Amino acid sequence: MTVTTRQQRFDVIVIGSGIGGLTVAALLSRLYRKRVLVLEQHFTAGGFTHTFERQGKFHWDVGLHYVGDMGEGSTGKAVFDYITNGNLRWHKMPDPFEKFVYPDFTFEVYSDADRFQTDLIRRFPGEQTAIRQYFKDVQKAAFWFGAHSMLELLPVWLHPLLRRIVRYFGAIARQTTQQYLDRHFQNAQLKALLASQWGDYGLPPSQSCFGIHGLIVTHYLKGGWYPVGGAKAIAQSIIPVIEQAGGAVITQRRVTEILLKSGVAVGVKAQNTAHSKADLETYLAPIVVSDAGVFNTYIKLIPPSYSLAERQKIQAFPKSSSMVTVYLGLKIVHNN
Repeated sequence: MTVTTRQQRFDVIVIGSGIGGLTVAALLSRLYRKRVLVLEQHFTAGGFTHTFERQGKFHWDVGLHYVGDMGEGSTGKAVFDYITNGNLRWHKMPDPFEKFVYPDFTFEVYSDADRFQTDLIRRFPGEQTAIRQYFKDVQKAAFWFGAHSMLELLPVWLHPLLRRIVRYFGAIARQTTQQYLDRHFQNAQLKALLASQWGDYGLPPSQSCFGIHGLIVTHYLKGGWYPVGGAKAIAQSIIPVIEQAGGAVITQRRVTEILLKSGVAVGVKAQNTAHSKADLETYLAPIVVSDAGVFNTYIKLIPPSYSLAERQKIQAFPKSSSMVTVYLGLKIVHNN
């Protein structure tokens, strides 16, 4: 999409077209009819929801494997229905929707929390009491995470009461996943099995918060769903909602600076990554939303000349773990 001079002023600019950036853009477009510009440095919008292919026959999703909480009447589906104007459909994965494979045992997971619990007790009968408590505790831990995240959005007069509730559930949620498992379970196989989903949130049990673990576990208790048309269908369904309100999603635009005036964001400068020698482009808006992460936003995009008290703390904050993903296309050879 080519942006002319008169199109370079929008109501809102969103940096990054990951699911967070696209969701914000779609909500502002639908709720407030804002003209939102989304700038993405990659040549494909969607972040971890986009797909790619090689040789016309190998197809991969870069990040999405399945999504929980997409059944009829669920909060997750209601949100996606709203930001896609009902144009994204979901297919429920058949049972068993998940299988944990270890060198000495295999465990299948069905989309029913009661069966999941019963199957665990059947395999590890000596841990029955702890297993039943685990299913209660992951719910409490997930509640803590949600309540803690929402606290500042609620009326101030509710904060004293809610903070006491958050602290109560936080005693379970703030410990590491390994601490919880070691305190409640004896069987090493069972502990490994219950921690199997740590790849979904990126940190091993010794480093992960049990609140995050609980959030992931409860998210999939009713099974997994996959978007019809593949992961790319998510962005393809959201972008028209943004465009219908007069906004745009432009790829191959790397934001290099957030423009400030009297300490207030007023726009951004961006580099066309397809033409690195081209002049920087300027886009203006009274609101700028960054989906590029705290470090990139405050250290790389806000000019060093701007006095930012938190800059040193952000720079000193431990960096997150990274990983490399290899996508393999396999050829089956039939020997006659």
